[in-house]
Amino acid sequence: MGLFPYVGGDGLIYGHILSLFPASGRIDTFVEAFGGAGTITLEVARRGLFSRIIYNDLDRANYGSFLIIKEGRLIPVVEKYLMRFLEWAREPELKERIRRALKTIWKMLDKMDVRRAGLWNVIIHYLSSPGVIRNGLRFRTIDDRTFNEYLYRRVGERLRAYSRILQDVVLRNENAFDLIPALDGPNVLFYLDPPHLGRPYYRFNFNKTQLVKLCRLLAAIKGYAILKASPEDFRVVRTVLDWPFVSIKYQVYTTKNYSTYYFFVNYKTRSLLDFF
Repeated sequence: MGLFPYVGGDGLIYGHILSLFPASGRIDTFVEAFGGAGTITLEVARRGLFSRIIYNDLDRANYGSFLIIKEGRLIPVVEKYLMRFLEWAREPELKERIRRALKTIWKMLDKMDVRRAGLWNVIIHYLSSPGVIRNGLRFRTIDDRTFNEYLYRRVGERLRAYSRILQDVVLRNENAFDLIPALDGPNVLFYLDPPHLGRPYYRFNFNKTQLVKLCRLLAAIKGYAILKASPEDFRVVRTVLDWPFVSIKYQVYTTKNYSTYYFFVNYKTRSLLDFF
């Protein structure tokens, strides 16, 4: 699972994703250019797969969240707020007040200093479903079937474990279009999971022009790359890149629906049958 619960699907298929990594022993640097919840970064760092591991996200709130967890000193504050909100949200009137307050805070993240934005970003992700915040903040702690009180009661333990893992990770807050050419090299592996087309639940969404630009950039790199694409992305990526790809279908635990993603690689890999 990534730093934020229930965000993204990599936590369900990270083993398959790691199986796609090239076998070359020359790779010493791993870069997750669109970091998000950082599931793959955290797993790569936990396993110590590369000597240099870089997490990057243009969203300064996501970057700030990883920064405060790495530093560790604000983890008790996250624990305190989550436990307090957990109790308050059981009262219908207080719950609605919290809902409105968090929605206001969500809109103000870019006006806060990076650590404060990161702190509230973590809290809001644990308490709610930010992807639907524009339609009325939905509380996972009360009315979402994915609520797991055990998770909330042990959140501090979990975040402190992530803090230890992140000590070996370099955190960056840059535009991926600038970061990729700056870090590119024959010993680098890029994992790219950009915002997917037609899914407006990111704070920074991607459009077709940006996806085409990313594909053209990747076509010219010297390093290794894995590009994750949704079915909507797939048609666009295929018009630009002639890389081999595999598809992975899995069941999303929050909705019980099935999702399919495509993973394009710029090197020879095993067939899909080897991954299952």
